[in-house]
Amino acid sequence: MDSNIKLSSLLLKNSNIIGSQATIPVYKYDNLVISAVNTIPLSTQDFISDKFNLYPNPAKNIVNITNTENIEVERITVFDVNGKLIYTKMYTNESTIQLDVSTLAAGTYLLHIDTTEGMVIKKLVKD
Repeated sequence: MDSNIKLSSLLLKNSNIIGSQATIPVYKYDNLVISAVNTIPLSTQDFISDKFNLYPNPAKNIVNITNTENIEVERITVFDVNGKLIYTKMYTNESTIQLDVSTLAAGTYLLHIDTTEGMVIKKLVKD
């Protein structure tokens, strides 16, 4: 096969529509499935996440969690990079938090911050 052929023209020439009742065309070439949607999916998590700050990061003992719009935090769950739950701490709708990380081993963690407006995921490095 000519390596100069564009993938889009390959799909149009050599692909089959999957499913006869599909309202959205779906094309398959080898094990690659491409489909089209009429709307662009947006994640509110991306927007909320940008409003939260974690400092200092890397941290030794205390991490300050703040946000620019006083979004209230209900719970923080800490996971290691393997997805293992380390601990969960509940809050009573606080917008500024000091999280004690002194008991964590050095490494990288993911903080799942549940707020009144959705979930935020931030990466924390512990020294």
